[in-house]
Amino acid sequence: MEDVLETQIQKNKEGLLNKINELIIGERKRFIEQYGQGESVKYYTAKRTLKNEIVAQHLGGERTIGCHYIGSASKFLCFDIDEPDPEIPLQLLKMLKDAGFDHDELHVEHSGSKGWHIWMFFSGNIPISMLVSFGRYFIEEMGCDGHCIELRPEQTKNSRGIKLPFAIHRKTMIRTMFLEHNLFPTSDSVQYFLDIVPTSNKRFEQLAIALLEEVSDNSEIKDQLVQQSEELVEEPIQSVRTPEFIRGSSLNQLAEKLLKYGIPQRTPGDSFGRHYYQYFIALFFKDQGFSEKKTIVKVIEWALREKRYNRSSSTEEEIYQDVTIDVHHIYAKNKKFYSAIPNELSFSIADIEMVSQFEEPITQYVAWAILVLGRMFHHQGRLFFSVRQLAAMTGYSRSTVHRRLQILIAMNFIRVIERGQYRSEKSSVYHIPALLNVSEVEFKVTTESAEMHGIFEESFEYVQKYIANRKFRISLAQ
Repeated sequence: MEDVLETQIQKNKEGLLNKINELIIGERKRFIEQYGQGESVKYYTAKRTLKNEIVAQHLGGERTIGCHYIGSASKFLCFDIDEPDPEIPLQLLKMLKDAGFDHDELHVEHSGSKGWHIWMFFSGNIPISMLVSFGRYFIEEMGCDGHCIELRPEQTKNSRGIKLPFAIHRKTMIRTMFLEHNLFPTSDSVQYFLDIVPTSNKRFEQLAIALLEEVSDNSEIKDQLVQQSEELVEEPIQSVRTPEFIRGSSLNQLAEKLLKYGIPQRTPGDSFGRHYYQYFIALFFKDQGFSEKKTIVKVIEWALREKRYNRSSSTEEEIYQDVTIDVHHIYAKNKKFYSAIPNELSFSIADIEMVSQFEEPITQYVAWAILVLGRMFHHQGRLFFSVRQLAAMTGYSRSTVHRRLQILIAMNFIRVIERGQYRSEKSSVYHIPALLNVSEVEFKVTTESAEMHGIFEESFEYVQKYIANRKFRISLAQ
């Protein structure tokens, strides 16, 4: 396959050069180059003209070259998926098609390493701000899986470049190649690329605007905010608050404190910012009976206030954009505050047996955390939670929790019903069959903690004792 691809590339080098110029290359005053080999691979930016001779060397396999964009515009958008799981590009392709794009407007490329690129090419330059808003929508819709997707371009200014097609990845020394939508190689990757017809700007803009307008009417909201800002009376805000002042609060109390005092001062290692806290503000106003549009206005008003007090570094554009997306998600999915955390939980021996079947301790931890949440909040075996929640409960990193969650899914302990949409929480809906098991309650766990981490730790002691006793009985029997 590689020999055939090399022959096709060298045979059509001039045609490929022209097609790359047509579809991709924007700025020519600088370019990126990947150099080294294996684990020592690095990138650098060459501040000199990207000439056709250099692109020809790229196609010849002598160099691996990438390009930048045309100022604040680009004639392509690429979803860069840094994850070998084929379900991620397949899911993204489905979502893009559901948004109205045709099969031949979406182009899948294997990255030459462990990931995938999904390219969209346009007949002319499109503002990067629009491309980013469009791309982020799908990344957020992907939930946990969106965490491994980056956009090229990813921002209006100082956006990183991207390797040109048919690059030799210097880590693996494998060429990138275009694939069918089932992720199998095309019969002729070179001819596939040469035959690409870019999507017209008008068509893309119509589909993108229609998609984003489904989330919210930004122009109407901005007009309301301009009018309201002239009448806004500032409350006295204490400028320094540590996270301690919100700990132990119910979610409703947390929202009230955030409205009154603002975002707490960050401490070392604290990654919670404006985007995290605004979710609770939105839930608060929904709980008060506000309409979706009115809630968007109120949350943006709060977020802009936080920006004025230097508690948020987001731009106004970012605030308008992600508030409307978050609030729409909350109303569309009818998200609500959790009920008060109970201080007594009911479990059965079957629950502990279910968890003890996993020999690896961290997998046991994650499985028990899911069961604890399930016993508290499930509805007909369904439960929504986020990787962040499990990480906070167990004390392990989100990446560690995510890997164990994939193991539990593979072992049918849990099944994904709907992938999350809220990017900070990354909540998804799951079905846990064990929660529907009809079993006599054999013991109750009374917890002293009012926080999920404490509840998890106290209840997991029962699991550890049961496993230790079982091992002891087995050793006696032997």
